[in-house]
Amino acid sequence: MINSDLVKPEEIKDLENLKKIYDFYFVPVTSLAESLNTPLLANLCVVGAFLRNY
Repeated sequence: MINSDLVKPEEIKDLENLKKIYDFYFVPVTSLAESLNTPLLANLCVVGAFLRNY
């Protein structure tokens, strides 16, 4: 999916870190929100968790 000729190694590392953040925060929060049926809350939690790390 990613053309390695166009992507520098450090960019790939950034993508891997984003995927870790996504898997750690977004997936569980989305699952929780779906059980509560509040997707807006999920998005707010993800944004908050993401910003807290930066």
